[in-house]
Amino acid sequence: MSPAGAWGKLRGRSGDFYRVAGKQAAMIDAAHTSGVKEFYECVVKGPKDPDGTAQTLSNELGIPVAIVDANDIFGCAVVGVPNGLDVKLVQEAMRDNPVGQGDELTPIIILRPED
Repeated sequence: MSPAGAWGKLRGRSGDFYRVAGKQAAMIDAAHTSGVKEFYECVVKGPKDPDGTAQTLSNELGIPVAIVDANDIFGCAVVGVPNGLDVKLVQEAMRDNPVGQGDELTPIIILRPED
C-alpha cells in the first residue's frame, strides 16, 4: 500500500492514492481484474490526453465520443469528453457499468436517446 493510501485508510477514507497519483494511475486496469486469460500479464493504461482524444475522435467520426473508465467496483468515471458533451448524461447512462466487467471485450458502447 502506498503512503498516501495508508494515510487515507488511517483517516477512514479511500481513494487517496489515486487523488495523489492522478488520473493516469486511476485508469490503469490491473491484470488480475481482466476476465481474458491473454491479458493476465498486461497493464492497460488510459489515454494520456483523454479530453483531446475524445475531441479528436468526435471530430473524425462526426458524433460526440466520451472516454469512460467503468468497472464493477466504483461504477463509472467520465475521464474525457469533447466540447459540448453533457458529462452528467454520460455518467448517468454508464453508472451501473452496463457492458460488464468480465470477458465481454466491449470497449465501445453507443448511447443514443430513447425514442
